[in-house]
Amino acid sequence: MNTFFPILALVVVATGCSKPVSESRPPPAKPVVRWFRNDQGLVTSGVQANEFKFSITTNGSEVSIGFSGSKEVLDPLEGASEFANAFRDANAQADAATQGWAGQLGRVHLYWKKKKEVLHDKYQIDWKSPAELNPMTRYD
Repeated sequence: MNTFFPILALVVVATGCSKPVSESRPPPAKPVVRWFRNDQGLVTSGVQANEFKFSITTNGSEVSIGFSGSKEVLDPLEGASEFANAFRDANAQADAATQGWAGQLGRVHLYWKKKKEVLHDKYQIDWKSPAELNPMTRYD
């Protein structure tokens, strides 16, 4: 029995580009983060908690409740280049402080508490955790 197997050939053509396309593009611009000092002298972004609006629709005997809110709100200070070292240090300290809780429910709240404490006490930054900014969202 003669079986014919087609052979596919892949031809790679060099374009003469010395760098991959991803390296030849400029990096994306970082967003400008606006911040100020509050009445206590702490650095803050002034970000507000996410507000959810409830809508109730009745259809005969059915009642459906839907949320019309925005996406998860995060404190933009974490993206500010001028505070990068402070956040790197706070993340490292929070990670070390909660190492024994790795993989357990609720660790994130202890982590955020320690991170907030370090940023406040050492760097005078009033950082808001995701739980503070998204009160209708449940975090483990």
